[in-house]
Order: sequence, then structure tokens, then C-alpha cells
Amino acid sequence: MQDLTFTTLIAVFEEIFGRGLFWAMVVAALIVTALYLFVLIRDRAVSWKKFSGHSFRCLSERLPLCCLFRA
Repeated sequence: MQDLTFTTLIAVFEEIFGRGLFWAMVVAALIVTALYLFVLIRDRAVSWKKFSGHSFRCLSERLPLCCLFRA
């Protein structure tokens, strides 16, 4: 059996998605990552306000968790 190497993994994903789509997704992921790092460096901090408990409370008021676990 062949070892699972990085090149084998790339070949598998190219086979699943097609060569053009796979590399387009890779390029898109790199662009999004670069833009995120640019904004992170420009702002010099992560705004944790959006991750505070208040946001989750508002979300739970709008969408009760019991709706997600109905049988």
C-alpha cells in the first residue's frame, strides 16, 4: 500500500474537485488568509467584542437551542 504523502493528498483532491476548481479554492483560501492577516496587523488586535457572551445570548434569544435538537 502506498504511503499517504502530501503529493498523494493533492492528487486525491484534484481528482475529487477537478484540477481547476481545486487550485482555485487553494488560491481563494490563500487570498482570504492574507487579507485576514493584513487586517489583523493593521488593527494590531483582535476585537473580542464580537465573541463576547452578549453576542451568544442575543443569538440564543433569537434561535433557541431546543429548536436545534428536536427529535
